[in-house]
Amino acid sequence: IVPGDWYVTADLAGFAEVKKASGYRQKRLDKTAISVVKILEDERWFVRDIYLGRWGVEETARRIIDAVASCQTLNLGIEKGALFHAVAPYLEAEAAKRNPPIPLSVEPLSHENKAKHERIGWALQGRMEHGKILFRRGMENRKEVEDQFVNFPSTLVHDDAPDSLAY
Repeated sequence: IVPGDWYVTADLAGFAEVKKASGYRQKRLDKTAISVVKILEDERWFVRDIYLGRWGVEETARRIIDAVASCQTLNLGIEKGALFHAVAPYLEAEAAKRNPPIPLSVEPLSHENKAKHERIGWALQGRMEHGKILFRRGMENRKEVEDQFVNFPSTLVHDDAPDSLAY
């Protein structure tokens, strides 16, 4: 096992009923992105998973707690704001019902009013150029995640995965 610390970060996209949206509008809806990353001792990032989806608030909370439990970390960060406050009680309830209960301490994250392309570029560009971010080969959404990174900052492709990883 390679030494390092696990982190889970989430970029929440809202919890609206996506079945009501159709066609182009449904394709344009953001997805929640949950990144599971190990920061290695040499400062490389090992991205084990980036989960992407459109879920209700309870399902989102379950998936975040599943990610936290999967790597047994206490390092959970979620962008602060209305969506953070909406999911927080569900996160606490989901963590409490696990056996054993998961001690939960969520760090509210902020992008400090920086433009998305600036904050993602600052957090990820140099690391990626120098091979400091490693993606697991068998990652569930690998093709979609790669498309988001390769095409960033295009408005034609979602940026949920880079946003989550930048946190």
